[in-house]
Amino acid sequence: MTDLLKKIIKTKVQEKSNFIHKIRFPRYKNLQNDTFLTFDSALTALVGPNGSGKSSVLTSLYGCPDGYSLGKYWFSTALDPIDESGGVNRIIYKFVPAGMDDSVEVIKKRVRSARTGARKNPDYWETARPSMTDNMAKMPDVIFPEHAPFRNQSRWKAIDKKVVYIDFRSELSSFDISFYFKDMSKHEYYSHVQDFLRNRSKVLESKLLQPKYLPVTWHSQVINKVEHLTKTQLFWANKILGKTYTSAKRIFHTLFDNKGSSIIFYDGTKSYSEAVAGSGEVAVVNCVCRVLSAPENALILLDEPEVSLHPGAQNELRNLLFTAIIDKNAQIVISTHSEHFLKGLPSNAIKLFQQNPANNRFDVINECTPEQAFCRLGGVVNNKRKIYVEDNLAKAVVEAALDDIDSTIRSQYIVAPYSGGAETIIKNLSVHFAINDGSEDIVFLDGDKRCSVEPKDREKYKIKIENKTLVLKKRRTSISVSDYPKVNNLLREQTNVKGNTFPLPLNGGTAGEERNKEDKIQFQLKILDAYHNKFFFMNVDTPEELLWKISTGPFVEIFKAQHTHIDEYKDLLENSAKSHHGEEETNASTILQFQKTFLKNRNKKHPLWEGFLDELRKGLGVEQIEN
Repeated sequence: MTDLLKKIIKTKVQEKSNFIHKIRFPRYKNLQNDTFLTFDSALTALVGPNGSGKSSVLTSLYGCPDGYSLGKYWFSTALDPIDESGGVNRIIYKFVPAGMDDSVEVIKKRVRSARTGARKNPDYWETARPSMTDNMAKMPDVIFPEHAPFRNQSRWKAIDKKVVYIDFRSELSSFDISFYFKDMSKHEYYSHVQDFLRNRSKVLESKLLQPKYLPVTWHSQVINKVEHLTKTQLFWANKILGKTYTSAKRIFHTLFDNKGSSIIFYDGTKSYSEAVAGSGEVAVVNCVCRVLSAPENALILLDEPEVSLHPGAQNELRNLLFTAIIDKNAQIVISTHSEHFLKGLPSNAIKLFQQNPANNRFDVINECTPEQAFCRLGGVVNNKRKIYVEDNLAKAVVEAALDDIDSTIRSQYIVAPYSGGAETIIKNLSVHFAINDGSEDIVFLDGDKRCSVEPKDREKYKIKIENKTLVLKKRRTSISVSDYPKVNNLLREQTNVKGNTFPLPLNGGTAGEERNKEDKIQFQLKILDAYHNKFFFMNVDTPEELLWKISTGPFVEIFKAQHTHIDEYKDLLENSAKSHHGEEETNASTILQFQKTFLKNRNKKHPLWEGFLDELRKGLGVEQIEN
């Protein structure tokens, strides 16, 4: 995890004012009625299939602040009239005005003139009185002094926030717009667009020789201005593109018969325009300039920023966005199909759009791991199976076990430490497996996290079952309907995690309280089955215990003889590492390397090691192959 990402995760957005914390949609486009999104991270990623409403949510956010209208991007035409037969389209969002302690809700909707009942602009959106039918709070009768700047008699004022909206699919240079879309069939002077662009490029070059006279006209066309990239803008453009440009400038003009821009790059030896550089470079430069010139506390919206960018460029662009959050207190929301923008983000930063088969409308899962999101999109992060473990030592031990089970299968697996501890792993990955029941990945946790066992193993764990430190596994099919109300307690008993803390992918909506309650129970039962089917455990409490007990040889015995008075195996290995490296040289990295030395000295015939291999084989579904 990068330092930038760590800072973003630690950002406490709940304490931010003039930050949109929630938006809900009582009725809006193709979203399920009463769908809502929470913004619990400074960067939020919207993920879902094409046509699921991601861009619609971005444009709704664009229309939230004072002075911005959603009608700029969503408007009715004769071919595509806006349907309001089921009620007025409206959005409601929550924020804390700067200077207030409490949050307020603002509603914006398509409105008619109060005087004539007609719409002068049929797609005009403005704030309205709180809607009681949408469960908005009534305005306080008294206007307190601290509230006065943020309200009038009947409603709260819209949030005061500047918006930067970047749609990467429309980021074309002036040259590309003409080259791909200009109709030359009836042009008076040119038969081919190439001839047109050659001539106009000469004019552009000549006019740029005297930049102090800008803006300058040529016939009916104009060169408005030239912007030289600052050192910071150039740094980020080079970093994202993997280039070493020494300078660059953007020219805003209409010489190519469209209102657009051209970019001229210098690499120290020669210069060339976007016609050579390509559309991806134009999009990046424009994005960098707009993000870095955004004012403090801006709302920055990006639609599919991965377009035309390779994975490395996507990672660096994400770093630019992180920097804007840290340096400018920006709130950033992106829509994306790319795993590279999701990697490492906390679950509450990812919003997954999914279709309701009952009515083909879309709702939103407000917490979703990167793995869940990408799998739901049909992506394949890697065709290797994953074995999730708690830490790097567990990873090393499992990798060694794979070699001992069958070295030929090692290449089929990725052993992946999952940060956050066992409880986080159980909560997130149980839900992940419940959604993606075709996944072949597994989880292999320390043995001290085992709390339930298969009924067939009753005799093996008889004492622990009698002591009630273990229970017998219960699966969905063995649970009666009468026990459904106890499902939260059942999950805690079976997984050692509170049942009501699992991040359920349910959105409520208008299905009715009883239907939503039933859906929740059914999904919790799916979580229970996923946990029992996908989670496996070591035959010892910790990997440190395993190493200490199975390692042998002269090197190991020196430390075993020195440290006989310590009960905790983790402390035994840590103190042995200190004896070997010295106090000052001992850190997490040297301890891990020391533990790996013990691992190399394992007795492969030790019953504990053979039992460990058996547990791993069980999880992988592989048979023991005799040599």
